Amino acid sequence: MGGWKSKLIFMMVIYFAGFGTAIYTLSPSPEGIGGNNNQIASISSQFSTGKFTDQVNIGMHKFISIAKKAAMKSGGIIEKQMNSNSPES
Repeated sequence: MGGWKSKLIFMMVIYFAGFGTAIYTLSPSPEGIGGNNNQIASISSQFSTGKFTDQVNIGMHKFISIAKKAAMKSGGIIEKQMNSNSPES
């Protein structure tokens, strides 16, 4: 990797990816799922019906769309900053 700026951006991407994963993991489940004392049975039934995989898929697509929007916004800000700092010819 190059200088400290690219390292900083890389570390920020890793940090926010981990933060997004933590939020997704710790968020409360929708109504009717969980809240059962026998969570192992609940998890195995979710795996067998495919509801769990559908929920993960939906959550990941939401996260990816939000991440794309944030990346586009931050890319625009970085590009604007770089253009304002470049010498004018």
